[in-house]
Amino acid sequence: MFLVYLFINLWMSEITILVDRIGLLFLLSYLVLWPAVARCFTLKSNRMLFVGGIMIYSLIRVSICSNNILYRYDNVLLTGSNYPERMYIMDRYKDQLLNSN
Repeated sequence: MFLVYLFINLWMSEITILVDRIGLLFLLSYLVLWPAVARCFTLKSNRMLFVGGIMIYSLIRVSICSNNILYRYDNVLLTGSNYPERMYIMDRYKDQLLNSN
């Protein structure tokens, strides 16, 4: 058992070290990138483009994450679905909901 632990520890630990070292490799690039980004935002049009890009990216992310039957809006006070309809939807999309990860 000790040999299995030793094998896993010695052979698989390099993956985390690799991730850490690649991250450290790009650490010095921040010294160049942040001043360039700051100079880019001196113009108002560049700031608006950046904010617009972030907003579009956020909308796409939210629409992808909430593209699920669980996120469907159902007004309970005025036009709420009854229990058999909700059970039908649950039975129909059960596999999709449980295996979405």
